[in-house]
Amino acid sequence: MNEKKFIEEITHTLYTRLDAEQVIYDAFVLIREFFPADNFHMGIFNRSEKELRYFASATLSGGNIVDERVKLDKEAETELKRFVVNKATITNNSTKSPIIQSVVKNHRELVSDTIFKIDKPFSTITLTPLISEFHAGCFSIVSLEPEMYTSFHARLFEKIARPLTNALLNMIHHKDILNKNQILIQLNKNLSKRLGHEGQKIIGRNKDLKEIDFLVNQVAPLSSPVLITGETGTGKELIAHEIHRLSKRQSEPMVCVNCGAIPENLIESELFGYEKGAFTGAFSTKRGYFEQADKGTVFLDELGELSLSAQVKLLRIIQEKKFRRVGGTREISADVRIIAATNSNLLGLVKNKKFREDLYFRLNVFPLHIPPLRTRKRDILDLFYYFLSEKCKELHIDEIPEIDEVSINNILSYSWPGNIRELMNIIERKLITSGGKNISFLDLSKTGEIQKDAKISDNSFKTLDDVITGHIRQALEITKGKIEGKDGAAKLLGLNPSTLRGKIRKYSIFIN
Repeated sequence: MNEKKFIEEITHTLYTRLDAEQVIYDAFVLIREFFPADNFHMGIFNRSEKELRYFASATLSGGNIVDERVKLDKEAETELKRFVVNKATITNNSTKSPIIQSVVKNHRELVSDTIFKIDKPFSTITLTPLISEFHAGCFSIVSLEPEMYTSFHARLFEKIARPLTNALLNMIHHKDILNKNQILIQLNKNLSKRLGHEGQKIIGRNKDLKEIDFLVNQVAPLSSPVLITGETGTGKELIAHEIHRLSKRQSEPMVCVNCGAIPENLIESELFGYEKGAFTGAFSTKRGYFEQADKGTVFLDELGELSLSAQVKLLRIIQEKKFRRVGGTREISADVRIIAATNSNLLGLVKNKKFREDLYFRLNVFPLHIPPLRTRKRDILDLFYYFLSEKCKELHIDEIPEIDEVSINNILSYSWPGNIRELMNIIERKLITSGGKNISFLDLSKTGEIQKDAKISDNSFKTLDDVITGHIRQALEITKGKIEGKDGAAKLLGLNPSTLRGKIRKYSIFIN
């Protein structure tokens, strides 16, 4: 192959494909026709931040997407003067280059398919075409042997600067689109299962709710952490979504995390991700929730369920905006806003040494307390008719059924211990069992609530554990022991199936 044919073929390869791994591998194979090459890397050099960001690499084993950052130290910075924009730079002895030493020492995962040693010299040829005022492309061909590159290689490398740069920009753009699509797909799956999904709205005329609406509008444009408290089912996640929707981060992802649904031994890898090979079964690198939400919002529901070790990691990312993946050695930056929610008494947990006091004060910058439904009598019917209409649409019921006056009185007098979530679940259950016709709400008192006016002696008063056990057992009896799914006990109780299983184990609940 002559030089002209080489330039034509590599340009065609770089311009006609989107699969980054295949593109860089095919380019590497062509490069080996004229260059001694064991590795080929593509990335960007941030001249103002003195940072190299590698996006892809290739060896004879294949192409690989890496997305690794290398912050250059002071010694490496002085060497930058050697790198002339749009010109190829030859380093025939790697041991004399502070930049190369820094990369090999701190980021060996970039070149994991070959044996790079700090004390063993090898050769590199690097091309840095200008992309913007502060950014340049960074393309490196590496040979494991020293003294391998000449002016011939530099001149030929410079001739393919433009197609390499365009391929890199296309690669980055395509990768960003795929990442955002993946995040959005996952978000849609999560949000469709939860009370606070997009499309719902804050409904209520209660003065406390109006004050919350005012506070939400105050804090939304800022990046301050928000701590939302309130009983289960009061709509804490809906408030979190409203804050994100009104914020400057609204076009970026909002990642929702149910801290109580993640097993303790997985919480760290779920929040912060893990590197390939970090543990058995880690066949590829996984981006954690914080990395997925970069520039956006992380919503931490059931915050009180976090283990103390996870709390330490969370505190660090709030303070420094940096973290490490499980099994990783490099620090990853994440610009995220944290909104947390809990139905637990965090101060009580702090007092009992189950929640870190410093983390509590870090998160409790802007507290919002959502009042329970029983204190918002004026809102009950508004919410009832709204959810009745929405559930009829979901269940494809053409006509919204009429509700008799006795049922309306029962709805208003019931204390709704499960709050808005219980209201939604009961409406859905009634519509399912009645087929959308002749529904009534005459049996709400059978849910096992404790009447306020009832006189209960100390001996007959149930413990909280007894009440929880009885309520879960009743739900399991209604669903005939089924936990998951549309007609499962978890749906009825407004819990994640994993959370419900944990409570069944905790309270040793069995059904005949």
